[in-house]
Amino acid sequence: MAFGSARSIARACSVSPTTVARFATVIGFNDFRDLKAFFQQHLRNARMVSSSQ
Repeated sequence: MAFGSARSIARACSVSPTTVARFATVIGFNDFRDLKAFFQQHLRNARMVSSSQ
């Protein structure tokens, strides 16, 4: 999710890219870009936590 495109994620899930975009908005994000940014930030935070331990 963090590094894929809506198209590549849709293909992996056997749905359309539109479905991926709609999913993002249904769960509360403005668009797919915001959902993707959320996952990227989560990975950055997890990497910082694991490197500080």
